[in-house]
Amino acid sequence: MSAVSLSDVSVRYGRVRGLDGVSFAIEAGERVGLVGESGSGKSTLCRLLVGLRAATGGEVRILDRSIPDHLKADPSGFRRTVQLVMQDALASLSPRMRIRDLLAEAIKIHALPLEEAWDWIETLLGRLGLSPAILDRYPHEISGGQARRLAILRALLLKPRILVADEPTAGLDVSVQGGLLNLLIDIQQELSLTWLLISHDLRVIRRVTSRVIVMYLGQVVEESDTEALFRRPAHPYSTALLSVDASNAAERGARPIVLQGEIPSPVNPPSGCRFHTRCPVAKAQCRDKMPELQPLDGGRRVRCHYPYSLQFDQASTSTFAREASS
Repeated sequence: MSAVSLSDVSVRYGRVRGLDGVSFAIEAGERVGLVGESGSGKSTLCRLLVGLRAATGGEVRILDRSIPDHLKADPSGFRRTVQLVMQDALASLSPRMRIRDLLAEAIKIHALPLEEAWDWIETLLGRLGLSPAILDRYPHEISGGQARRLAILRALLLKPRILVADEPTAGLDVSVQGGLLNLLIDIQQELSLTWLLISHDLRVIRRVTSRVIVMYLGQVVEESDTEALFRRPAHPYSTALLSVDASNAAERGARPIVLQGEIPSPVNPPSGCRFHTRCPVAKAQCRDKMPELQPLDGGRRVRCHYPYSLQFDQASTSTFAREASS
């Protein structure tokens, strides 16, 4: 039984296509990364998984049950099962309540055993490097890093089975970031958490995930084992994305692949492959026919007519670009 599964899921905001035909599964206990530019659909997917946004097509199942069924049968139970760490941690904390009251509210709503819950909070405070004195402060009296760690604490308070974390380490010093990631991995293993991690920091993705999903303009364009993806991405977009990561570029000795133009509008996406307007190896078929998400070696899937056609090597990139334009 998959912890999370999406089958041909679409989300529309009027004419805007937030997600379009997204399908993938996450097994229980997996740590999966989700990457892509702003506007690719990552935040929409986060909200979808925690029941803050309904799918307009397809089905999302959590622990082999659809989200509408979960919310109808036991909404509080579903909220305990799936927790979200929002990208803007400070905005997720009510400015009118002390930290102690914010945490007490969750304990009361979910009728948690009081002593056990506060023991768990004290444990998390210590492990997250936060002083108990922070409980008597208001959100505006704490730093951005403290707010981020408190948002993680509040998500873990309910001991969820699935954690959706949107940029949980953004804005933290590298040394602090490393310690926090180690802690999250430890807690993930202790609680047997299933973890979907969204991040623009590819070093974080490579360090803590076993599998990566790459999104572009509302679609999954590649799904791969993490190390296989960083070693040899199959989709041109993945290749360009990884080439601008400093650590990966240094490892490859290659220059970044700079994509031309901006991500197209989700109101009127391009015909054929949605990436063809920016792809340096696009051919006529790419403009005319949308590629399916096809299986490749090692359980990888890619949405491309010409997988592996773009490599980190800039010389071959130039060769393919000339071929595409001829």
